[in-house]
Amino acid sequence: MSKQHQPAAVRTYQKIVAKIIQLIAVGEFKAGGRLPTENQLAQRFKVSRAPVREAIIALEVMGKLEVRHGSGAYILPPDTYASPTNYNHNPFELIETRSLVESEVSALAVSTISEEQLDQLQSTIKLMHATHAEDIDSLRQAENEFHTILVSSTLNRSLIDIVRNLMRACEHSTDIRTTYKTIMKHERSVFIQQHQTIFNALQLKNSQGSRANIREHFSFILNALHNTSEERAMKQMLMLARERRERYSLNRIPADIIVDDTSTLHSPL
Repeated sequence: MSKQHQPAAVRTYQKIVAKIIQLIAVGEFKAGGRLPTENQLAQRFKVSRAPVREAIIALEVMGKLEVRHGSGAYILPPDTYASPTNYNHNPFELIETRSLVESEVSALAVSTISEEQLDQLQSTIKLMHATHAEDIDSLRQAENEFHTILVSSTLNRSLIDIVRNLMRACEHSTDIRTTYKTIMKHERSVFIQQHQTIFNALQLKNSQGSRANIREHFSFILNALHNTSEERAMKQMLMLARERRERYSLNRIPADIIVDDTSTLHSPL
């Protein structure tokens, strides 16, 4: 997708993410140290605080930062970064677990979420709507931010860590990534509307509705995961069938090694 079609807000926070990663790589922001404040980063990069906040959320989901409530964001050492080899979970179990955990997170958040955090959630939904139809990565990033803001609003560090680790595991699951891409390509409007419905229940302080809406959202994803898995299994089965047909076809045997003169088979000894 060309840059002129990409929403400015999305481009800005992604650029900040890239710059912070670069500054970590060259050692200006050192592992274990605290990241400069949102105000300091906003002044440094000559932007408002909003895209800086989005960049910090994105970096936390990526496992490069740890945000400590009331203390700030700290740079994690490279050996603690999320790696595909660290996550070998069943994708169906991951989505089931997220449904169980985040439905209760959403119910709890009704009583803890601030107006500022509600505004942040609404901003991520606007980002989802603003992203170009083919910009699946930006849509996925906005969705990650939505769930990170939601769990952060509980002020429960244990829940925040659990959800963050589940999100990382999902990011490293090929099956789940493929499923999300399929959903965002073919059922984008449904996917975005589900987040709006979750937001509406939170805004109305409806814990039961918030819990039910999260479960419906992950049920939708789980069903899509089943479809993706079954489609892949069918393709693999067809591929194996084709390979078997080619392997055991007599057309593979060159004609010149077939004996045409059958008289020798009946000649006397």
